[in-house]
Amino acid sequence: MTTFERGRRLQVVLEGMGRLGEAMVEVDGKPVFVFGGIPGEEVELEVIREHRHYVAAKVVKVDSASSFRIEPECKYFGLCTGCQWQHIGYQHQLELKRLAVEDALRRVGGILEV
Repeated sequence: MTTFERGRRLQVVLEGMGRLGEAMVEVDGKPVFVFGGIPGEEVELEVIREHRHYVAAKVVKVDSASSFRIEPECKYFGLCTGCQWQHIGYQHQLELKRLAVEDALRRVGGILEV
């Protein structure tokens, strides 16, 4: 079983996207939300904090970048959480956000036909 102490680094392939702009991967049955990633990328992440039901982490190295990755315009990207989508090309951002809304409508709203 993986331990998630602060500062621990793991190699992962990101699987999905969270509703707040963080990439996601499951490690040993626990969801890991990764700031600065894009689904499909192989990255090295660093654990920020382990919570009861999930782990918060950040990308420290991108080993295999997504074709949708761009250079963020904001000079504070990575230091604050106000522009967490800026590393993703705008058209792909729109698609990921559409999928997040559809997922919420199905999962939370119980609307099956979206």
